[in-house]
Amino acid sequence: MKTRTEKILVVLRILAFMGAIGYSIDGGAQLTSFVASCINPEWAKRTYQVNLDILNIREQSTSFYA
Repeated sequence: MKTRTEKILVVLRILAFMGAIGYSIDGGAQLTSFVASCINPEWAKRTYQVNLDILNIREQSTSFYA
C-alpha cells in the first residue's frame, strides 16, 4: 500500500513530465521559426508562436540575427 507521500510524489512526477513536454514543444517551435526565418522570412511570420521582435532585428541587420 502506498503512503500519502508516495502518491504526492507520483502526481508531482506527472506534472513535471507535462511541463517538460510543454517546454520541449515551445523550444522546437522557436527553433523551427528561427530556421525558417533564415530560409524565408515571410514564411516564418506565419509559424507557431513566432517572436516578431526577433524577425524585426533580422530585417534591419542579419549580422545581429544569427
